[in-house]
Amino acid sequence: MTSHLLELSKLENLEESELEQTKFEVDEQIRTAILWLAPKWQTKNLELNIELDAVKITGNQPLLMDVWINLIGNAVKFSNPESSLEIILQNFNTSIEFTITNHGEPISKSDQLYIFDQFFQSDTSHAKNGNGLGLSLVRKIIQLHNGTIRLLNSDQNETKFMVKIPKHN
Repeated sequence: MTSHLLELSKLENLEESELEQTKFEVDEQIRTAILWLAPKWQTKNLELNIELDAVKITGNQPLLMDVWINLIGNAVKFSNPESSLEIILQNFNTSIEFTITNHGEPISKSDQLYIFDQFFQSDTSHAKNGNGLGLSLVRKIIQLHNGTIRLLNSDQNETKFMVKIPKHN
């Protein structure tokens, strides 16, 4: 938790112009994140449906890897065993869109207002490990890339997040 707090504090004072950015294949980075998390999704026997357009973007590779690891890790953590996980990356003219959908307990309507706030945890039982910093870090990283993250849907059947990041030329 201390490392997350330090990273969030550092990011809060960072401007986009101060980010070290390179051009890289974001689809390959997402594949790496999926493979890195394989022990977790394999333990839950999740079926992965993956559709990744080949796309290069300019951004901070380590920070964006944190985004994919966090979002995919959360989706796995909150998925029901033997359900499915959909991971989609779409390449558009001026942006990319990453959506991740899991099938498990929905996020309550009241909690949906706070999920990107520091230290907020929807799982009040604390049955799942976490410190409530992951999504606030993700949001800040996406904002530093002039992007957005939204919870598109959370109901009895699925929870879906979408990240949109503009492509830099």
